[in-house]
Amino acid sequence: MPVGVPVTPADAVARIRQNNHEPMEPYPGRVTDPWKMRCMTCGHESLKPLSRASAVGGKNHSAFGCRPCSRIKSRKTCSVIFPSGNRCSEPIARHRGGKCNLCGLSPVKLSSRLCELTDPRTGKRCVAKHQSNGMCAPHKDRARKNGDPFYERESPYIISNEEATAVMKSRGLTPLEPYHGASDPWLCRCDTCGKESTPRYSSRNATFGCKYCGNARGGDALRFPAAEAVAVMESVGAIPLEPFVNVHKPWKCQCATCGRTFTVTFQAARSRSRKGNGAGCGYCSSFRVHPDEAAKMMKEAGFSPLEPYVRPGDPWKCRCDTCGNTTSPTYSRVRKGHGCRYCNGGPFSPSPTTFYLMRNPKLGALKVGITVEQSRSRRHNERRLRDHSKCGFITVKTWVFPSGEIAHKLEQEVLRHWREDLGSPRRGFLTKGDMHAGGHEETASTRKVGLKRTIDYIEALI
Repeated sequence: MPVGVPVTPADAVARIRQNNHEPMEPYPGRVTDPWKMRCMTCGHESLKPLSRASAVGGKNHSAFGCRPCSRIKSRKTCSVIFPSGNRCSEPIARHRGGKCNLCGLSPVKLSSRLCELTDPRTGKRCVAKHQSNGMCAPHKDRARKNGDPFYERESPYIISNEEATAVMKSRGLTPLEPYHGASDPWLCRCDTCGKESTPRYSSRNATFGCKYCGNARGGDALRFPAAEAVAVMESVGAIPLEPFVNVHKPWKCQCATCGRTFTVTFQAARSRSRKGNGAGCGYCSSFRVHPDEAAKMMKEAGFSPLEPYVRPGDPWKCRCDTCGNTTSPTYSRVRKGHGCRYCNGGPFSPSPTTFYLMRNPKLGALKVGITVEQSRSRRHNERRLRDHSKCGFITVKTWVFPSGEIAHKLEQEVLRHWREDLGSPRRGFLTKGDMHAGGHEETASTRKVGLKRTIDYIEALI
């Protein structure tokens, strides 16, 4: 349509009739004004501007068509063909997103042609795209090379049930179900042990057929010979009293040197002999302590055992032959030279002991401690209190007890109350740098535990 050239009413009527419409009123005068017209096919009335109509002799404009007629034209069915050979009956107008709402597949174009062959073995029609001679590309290629569009070469790896069963029986396995495939588990029973397993035919080249028999044979191959194990034990001075089982199980033996009976694993005994730590006997190699020797050593140190010996690091309830108090030292500490905690002048001294409470106004801290009231240690205690005073501590109150054990228990109870009940740090409120004389772990914040509250708690315990 030339720009600026007016359209006559006769030309306007000719254009809408070319687009299969008939005017119902005179031409409005402009190509953009709505013009009432009727479809010549279905009779549907509508308002359309002349600008949407194509020129006389041109191709019909898609936007000028009748909407009801366009719906009727779109009622063509889906082009999807199922494997059974039936075509989907869903109208194309109901397709959304390129997929059919009924079959859920993406149909091919209506103009495309499908393969016309049907598989004689399955009865299913091929749905591949047609290429030539009524066949798709794969069928055409097979027909050209082998003369049959459905030709399939037989795989040399496919075997029958009888062949697979014979192979499994040669491995000592009796199948309990038919053969399904080389990679599928196959339920079988072992002819040797009678256990059931599920091997795969693809693993038929394994050394052992049954996994239980294979594990047993593998263990026998790695197991240390019994004769060599006995020879090794005799070389380290241990006479076996029972048959050898394995390297990890305790083996009851008799020491050829001391004659004691002990149990040791073969691996531990061989390791000791290689490192030069003596024979396999734990008593001769100082790895064990006989109860009789432990009791003899404790008596030489001034203790009378009140219960049997267990281990070097376990507390051993004894009575001190000097002070008569009951204590629980360990064999290892007594062997190193430690004695009775009541007789060594420590916090458990039987002499009068002072429990003190100090505070540091500058750092806002409290401290508890004990001192032994003895003439030989009084100078040391005075020096220690003086060192605490140099750090800014002031003595608040002291309590004197007849023995150090009572004062020590009171100190531990106050520290427990500060740490567990009041939430004070377990390593102390102050640091090691704040107290050059030590004792920072027995401190707490005055604001957290309270001075008056601590004094009342101590008085309640006394």
